[in-house]
Amino acid sequence: MDRRTTTIRLASAVALILLTALALACSSARDDPLLSAEELYTPTPVPVDTPVASDAPAEPETKTQTSAEPEAEATAEPADLFGFDYNGKVAFAQWDDPSVQMENFIVGYIIVHGMVYEMELVEVGESDYPSALQSGDVDVVLEASPTASSQQFKTLLGSGEVLDVGSLFGDTSDIRIGVRADLKETAPPVFDLLSKVEADEEVLSDLASRIRGGRVGVSASVAGMMFLKQHEDVWTTWIPPETVANVKAAMEENKAGLKYKCLPVRGETVRHCK
Repeated sequence: MDRRTTTIRLASAVALILLTALALACSSARDDPLLSAEELYTPTPVPVDTPVASDAPAEPETKTQTSAEPEAEATAEPADLFGFDYNGKVAFAQWDDPSVQMENFIVGYIIVHGMVYEMELVEVGESDYPSALQSGDVDVVLEASPTASSQQFKTLLGSGEVLDVGSLFGDTSDIRIGVRADLKETAPPVFDLLSKVEADEEVLSDLASRIRGGRVGVSASVAGMMFLKQHEDVWTTWIPPETVANVKAAMEENKAGLKYKCLPVRGETVRHCK
């Protein structure tokens, strides 16, 4: 082979290689064109899955944090935190009269602390106690006056619904103690006490005269406590020795109200009483 032939063949091979490279470049440009400046800085949308509709009801979403359930009731305290029950309850009529208020306290203190009966004070008008006795709203009126009251009270005494069991001021006084007859069955010790209650009218009147507001006055309960402390020889004759001991114990413990027991409550400044 001469030198001229070799040169022609080499030139043909180079030309073939260049044509092949050009063809490949054109093909690439068609399949993957260069991006323009606008396309380069335009974010490519992220494909979003489109939910497929379904006739089946959707299951409820499971919450990672459940709503607050109603709290279970706190462990119940004992049914009676006070540790006792009254033997019964007796309702006394009371109105805006210092003597009546003090007398109710004296008798009530003995009933509550000596006999463990609950005492309820029912506010009535001075002329309304006959109706309260008849309806049973009250069991006891310490200052009932048949001569001054309406015919209704006399009728109650005559029917036996209400009994005249005596007077705080002696048998000759027209101020009587009116008691519902059924109290003899529902609260025998209280009924027995009321049939024996009697004190010097002057002593009671003097104490009642001190009941007033202001710095120099005393309350009905303070006046009643003064009677119990200063006239032990009187009230101790009304009740059995065991009841006397109970009342004295309450006084020594400085119990000054008509509730048998009081308990302090954590976090509160007042006490709960029963």
